[in-house]
Amino acid sequence: MRSTLNFKTIRIVNWAQLRAQQERLVESRSTWIFRGERDARWRLETTLERTARLLDVPTSELPYREAGLIRRFKRQYHHHSVDSPASGNYLEWLAIMQHHGAPTRLLDWTYSFFPALYFAVANGDSEAALWAINHDRIIEALRAGKELARIEKLVDESRNVFDLKTFRHTFAQSPPLPFVCPVNPYRLNERLAIQQGLFLCPGDISQSFERNLAAVVGDSPPPGVVTKLLISKAPAFRQEILRRLNRMNMNAATLFPGLDGFARSLTTLMALPKKNLPPDPEFLNLE
Repeated sequence: MRSTLNFKTIRIVNWAQLRAQQERLVESRSTWIFRGERDARWRLETTLERTARLLDVPTSELPYREAGLIRRFKRQYHHHSVDSPASGNYLEWLAIMQHHGAPTRLLDWTYSFFPALYFAVANGDSEAALWAINHDRIIEALRAGKELARIEKLVDESRNVFDLKTFRHTFAQSPPLPFVCPVNPYRLNERLAIQQGLFLCPGDISQSFERNLAAVVGDSPPPGVVTKLLISKAPAFRQEILRRLNRMNMNAATLFPGLDGFARSLTTLMALPKKNLPPDPEFLNLE
């Protein structure tokens, strides 16, 4: 699906190119955040936005629908956990919903290049994408606008937006204001901590995430603000990436703690040489 933003794209066909881009971004004086997508054709889209598109729900209804989803989740969460956030801590509620697969306005990012790279290439058979956004430039752009500066100041004073008043005056104000701001709940779940994760949260969910982003960085952000790496779908290159990431201890078992993550990590082992995956002798009747 075509993006509504115009930005620089760089095609990557080998590991040397990939590391050169990683070093260029990470060693710059700015803080960058990253997101991997297994299909380069996908635009930046929240799960709430995508669900509405697939089910043909008018975007004008999304503020009301989001409130209904949150209410239903809060009412039934006690069946699954006794450790609930405060009722008005909507950012933490949204983070928990996102963690467990509910549609939300949050979009996952990470401060680390390599987890994003893993998410881009671990699954799928299309050209993948690794998005990079300059975190510092977003904050600078927010501070440069009169109304956006007010919002950034509120968020900065309560960086984890754990109180209802702050959330109402930023992400739930009426009428809504399009923007995106990096946020995290005060209490990080294990996955967020391990993946060095954070969220970009839009201010107006009746508009697309990309329109919210454009309200901050412009319709045609320069490569110093937004860069998209297009990663070749060549199987040999994908195998090389997964092998190198596995040597860094970067796989599903480390990024997704628990049995599910470990089981998913077995997919990465398929990229290793045959000798590195010896068979169970009893299974093959080798004893």
